[in-house]
Amino acid sequence: MNSLIIGQSATGKTSTIKKLLNSVEGKIIILDFNNQYNDFVDDKYKYFLDDVNPILGEIDLDDARAINAGYLYTSNCLHNKCEELLRETKVERKEGLIEEALERLHISWDNTEMAYAKELTKRIPIRKNKKHISIDEALETLSSFPIISLKSKSMHSDHMRAVAFSLLSRLSRTTNEPFYIVADDLTSFFNQGNVGLLLKTMKLEHVHFIVGFNKMNNIPKRLYPLMDRLYLHRFESNADLKEIKKMGIKTKSNIKKLENGEFAIIETKTKQEVSV
Repeated sequence: MNSLIIGQSATGKTSTIKKLLNSVEGKIIILDFNNQYNDFVDDKYKYFLDDVNPILGEIDLDDARAINAGYLYTSNCLHNKCEELLRETKVERKEGLIEEALERLHISWDNTEMAYAKELTKRIPIRKNKKHISIDEALETLSSFPIISLKSKSMHSDHMRAVAFSLLSRLSRTTNEPFYIVADDLTSFFNQGNVGLLLKTMKLEHVHFIVGFNKMNNIPKRLYPLMDRLYLHRFESNADLKEIKKMGIKTKSNIKKLENGEFAIIETKTKQEVSV
């Protein structure tokens, strides 16, 4: 079950998400970069991503795609170069893959690729630090956690997104257990990355999403088709109400007059309202 919780700010969306989490079975991963779930997750299950370096260890093509999706919104140049290298060396996984791909981008005849190479070199932690750990090492630590709150102290948003995308992608491909990805009003986290490319790397049969947004236009276009159920909180903006109508979402409730914590439940596939 994938759930989308929408409504303007301060209408009780976070409380609704917490109630949903209390009834699910499986590992829960909360992207808590805004510290909204500090009271919901014990300190021992809070994990800071600052020392995780997504390019360490052996990288396969889906890893490269997830990294590309985190750092770049419009271009696939990084994972395309990775694909070339893997094809040439006839291996599925390779250490140093991202670094070699960046070298090829730097000497490309394509000026756009060269420009991306310069930007990526600034963002990607190519210089190794003794504190850095790989995605595999991070997942090994997190494997025993029933609930995980992913956080950061001082990461650049692009790097934070790339690390989180890499971790979620790898987990979906290496586990047979269901897990829930929770994100609450993280508009730029999703929409400044390539969500479509990320989803292509994931085994979605193991993944359930519980995500919240405070504007209809903030919902990632590639994520919405995956949703099964919509929890509709109050909207007073005419722009949001028009978008709801445009999407064919109907409810007997007066959306403008819903109290904080009140919502209508809509099955997204049938557009039918569910009795609360």
